[in-house]
Amino acid sequence: MKKIFVAVSIIIFVSLIYAQEIKLDVSAEYATVDMKDINKELEDGKSNLDQIVEYVKNMGGTASSSLTKFSNGVFVSLGLGYEVIPNLSIGPKIGYLNCFPAEVSAEGSILLFGVPQSFKLKYIGKTYLILPMIGGLYSFPISDKLTFSGGLYLGYALASFIINTEAEGIEEGTSQKYEVPYEGEGFTTNISLGINYTISENVGIGFNFGYRIAKIDELKATKDVEEAEVKKGDILKDEEDKVIPADYSGINAGLKVYFKF
Repeated sequence: MKKIFVAVSIIIFVSLIYAQEIKLDVSAEYATVDMKDINKELEDGKSNLDQIVEYVKNMGGTASSSLTKFSNGVFVSLGLGYEVIPNLSIGPKIGYLNCFPAEVSAEGSILLFGVPQSFKLKYIGKTYLILPMIGGLYSFPISDKLTFSGGLYLGYALASFIINTEAEGIEEGTSQKYEVPYEGEGFTTNISLGINYTISENVGIGFNFGYRIAKIDELKATKDVEEAEVKKGDILKDEEDKVIPADYSGINAGLKVYFKF
């Protein structure tokens, strides 16, 4: 499948070189992500921290916990199109999806033998997706200035996922900070609809709305991390030793600018 994708990409790239007219699209869009399985792990993590919080409170201290799930981010893309027949253009597109961080944390303080002590625990998840794709866009003229368009792009999804851990214990000198980087890959399908307005002969703007399918079945550690007892190549799993997939599927909506050469 990879070889087919590369071969088709080369053919389209060569076609673009010899094209008389090339269309360049640049877009910036708000994006949602599913991340159901990873968010479930975050919820379980918060439940574990809640037990610590409850224990500290029962001992006369104060404590609290918080949870921020993966839910949205920013999607930007750059595409080239070659008009093979009137109103239909094909070409490559590169997309970048940056998810807003997820976080599970707890902090509190307690008096031990009359001495105030505190603790902080924080787990931060950061992730992005790179999407090299090929596909096409068909435009339906509405008027001299307005067009309606529909696009379909297929490609590869390359994921980077990092878990940062920060811990400050009650006893002095027990602070710990480390990160575990993971990577994964899979295939993606992007479907979009748009309305476009021509500003001049070579410049236009538009609004896009679309849906992205991009699920990474496995995330593997890219290096050994002794503090987390993780070895390079280890797959991200839950406490029951089940693989945790990362689902970046979701909606895109935003603006684009296009240029004709």
